[in-house]
Amino acid sequence: MKKYLLLATAFLLPALASAQLRGTVYHDADRNGLRNVSEKGLAGISVSDGKNVVKTSPDGSFELPANPQARFVTVTTPSGYRPGDAHYIRIEPGREKYDFGLVRTGYTGAFEFVQIADTETPTPKEWLDNLKAYVAANPTAFIMHTGDICYKPGQEFHAANVRTRHMGVPMYYIIGNHDLLGGDYGEQHYENLFGPVWYSFEAGNVHFLALPMLGGDHAPSYNKKQVLEWIKNDLAQTDPDKKVIIFDHDLWFQGDDVVIRAGGDSIDMKKHNLVGYIYGHWHSQYVKEVDGVKTYCTSTPDKGGIDHSPACFRVFSIDAEGNISDKTRARYTNIPGTLTAALPAQHDTLVAVNGTIPVRVNAYRTVSPATSVRVSLIENGKKGRAVSLTPQTDWSWGGMLAVGNRKGVQEMVTEANFADGTRLVEHRSFVLTDTPAAVTVGGDWGNLGGNASHSGVAEGQAPYAPRYVWSQNAGGNIYMASPVVGDGKVFIATIDDDNLEKCRVIAYDAATGKELWQFKTGNSVKNTLVYGDGLVLACDAAMQLYALDADSGEPRWTKQLNPYVLPENLHGLAIADGVVYAGQGGYFTALNTKDGSVIWKNEAWGGGEGTQSTTTVGEGVALVSAHWNGLFAHDIKDGKLLWKKQDSKIRFRDGSPTIYDGLVYLASRDELFLINPQSGDILKSAVQPGITFEGACAPVVTPKTVYVATADNGVVAFDRLTFKPVWTYATRPALFYSVPYYQDFQNSVETSPVLVGNTLVFGASDGWLYGVDAETGRFLWKRNLGAPIFSSPAVSGDALYVADFSGNIYCFKINR
Repeated sequence: MKKYLLLATAFLLPALASAQLRGTVYHDADRNGLRNVSEKGLAGISVSDGKNVVKTSPDGSFELPANPQARFVTVTTPSGYRPGDAHYIRIEPGREKYDFGLVRTGYTGAFEFVQIADTETPTPKEWLDNLKAYVAANPTAFIMHTGDICYKPGQEFHAANVRTRHMGVPMYYIIGNHDLLGGDYGEQHYENLFGPVWYSFEAGNVHFLALPMLGGDHAPSYNKKQVLEWIKNDLAQTDPDKKVIIFDHDLWFQGDDVVIRAGGDSIDMKKHNLVGYIYGHWHSQYVKEVDGVKTYCTSTPDKGGIDHSPACFRVFSIDAEGNISDKTRARYTNIPGTLTAALPAQHDTLVAVNGTIPVRVNAYRTVSPATSVRVSLIENGKKGRAVSLTPQTDWSWGGMLAVGNRKGVQEMVTEANFADGTRLVEHRSFVLTDTPAAVTVGGDWGNLGGNASHSGVAEGQAPYAPRYVWSQNAGGNIYMASPVVGDGKVFIATIDDDNLEKCRVIAYDAATGKELWQFKTGNSVKNTLVYGDGLVLACDAAMQLYALDADSGEPRWTKQLNPYVLPENLHGLAIADGVVYAGQGGYFTALNTKDGSVIWKNEAWGGGEGTQSTTTVGEGVALVSAHWNGLFAHDIKDGKLLWKKQDSKIRFRDGSPTIYDGLVYLASRDELFLINPQSGDILKSAVQPGITFEGACAPVVTPKTVYVATADNGVVAFDRLTFKPVWTYATRPALFYSVPYYQDFQNSVETSPVLVGNTLVFGASDGWLYGVDAETGRFLWKRNLGAPIFSSPAVSGDALYVADFSGNIYCFKINR
């Protein structure tokens, strides 16, 4: 959880290590925790008291100088070993020896480890079973928890249930801001349970530095300068050829270098082979490269991230040289196993081209990756030749299935095999026909909901299940970057929060699905991109804004809006009248779409977390959100701040406002608001008991009704005049958590609905695309895409476009 931090203050503690500390590091061959005569000492191992660092002698012995501030002796466990019991021993008056028995492991070359962050729970949840099962099925060198175990109950739960003896692999901890508690000093309770708050260890060709949070709910006894002194001493005893990876609860670097500075002293970590900095704190899934070093913020395994990141733990893959490899990946938690043939879907109607049809399958299990997916036609009760599909993202598999000249109803069986030996099977019937489906693309759909006011109303009718026309896989996951349509093309953007390799903006022919071009962005595009004036514009998580030629994909101009690392940019774009509104917080900016020149920049306010909302423009104002801060209205001409709303309901900004008939409609927390866009006066509001609006949704408003997606009740329709509920359409439970702090399987919808005629169309976190009667809420149709849908629909002519988290984008024909 992100909080403002107390400055760390150092103070003197009772003298503990007023004499020299002695001991031995040895190979505990029989793993009994006691040194036998035959068990040899280990030479050249670093041992520390938190300030001084020494190497063991040829016989494994060591001697540390007197240090009255020391509370622990720690051993830097070398590559090929793990701690027999713990990597630390508390210093006790009268104790004569501090002996460490180390146990051999096989992790001397390439290896993998797991990071979890910000669990903040005192009770067992599914993620813990997932984690145990994952490390049992997949070779794992260790698990690192990067802090916010959270308060006394959370720390005591972890100390009793999530240690090395429970997990089966070494379990390490970092102190977070909510782990600094009241007492003689902030880290006292943490130390009693988990030991020292900074230390080092090794695996493969990597030297790991575990560093502390510098402040939090209570002041610690240490400061940054003390930690820096130890880092220098530790690295002075480290093989200079080893790569270095830092663990911490929060990132210490905010600029464009990786220099640690404190009290007039500094150390350039780039000169010490730093290859990665791994942290949590922000409840976000975010990677950024700083001076050639990748920094990794990992979301929480037990709940949705503050930025709506999926609940996950991250598996880091380290190659033989000690570098973080491109096999590093998030494992989304709480998914026992899902297998869906999304194309052909159940009862789908397809036309074979050259005797083949496309197949798209989504398969996922938290505890074990899929190793193969195969499909076969069933004829006369027997399976035909199986076709192996190709993995396209962490969820999606695709390929072509030969169907020859078959017509009519067909049956297909899909089989997925997972690394732990699990096998899932699904049967599907579909129809082959000679009559192809084609769409006529209409006008532009250039913003979320079609325009900068997010109206979300499209022409046409969709009372019946739309027919499949074409599909593509974008090669990366698609989050809240909804499709936009312009000049006969449809545009989409992808994320890659592990390796930054699959971040793209991609253009397709809107009628045929032919890929026209790809453009690699520097970071993930996590929210609304826009189209206008022959340009497609996208802003990535590092707040780099791109204006790409819609025909060629070549950049017309780019603009770096924020030079710092955090917070990541999630705020979606809006475009209107030749102006694009981009960025968030103190970097929210209005720019001329033609050349990127700045028209105005927000100078009236700043702060807030990464905000999964989209700018709304209309009635002469630009409405922009800042999560944990408020809703702000700027004059579109000069950027003047007209008003702000920062009360307890509106400051938690997940969804986007919608402007309808000159007024602002906003759903926030558990309340609906009607706001005057010029003055900010709240004209009407109504609390909705039992409903929460913490999903990333913009309402759809009509003369009679306000339609809002919710975090826990699917989609709800309200009377526009009274704000009283009219109907509720409950979806299935979400496939994984994404709504902030949600830990149980609610009926979450994180997309903005679209009204097509009298049908409300929306995708849900359960992986289904729905069509619902807008007047009554009665079910009309649905289609299972097999992966959460965070991308809102787009409509142009009789074409409906939707994308899912697995990276698949679909075109369906409506108006039947």
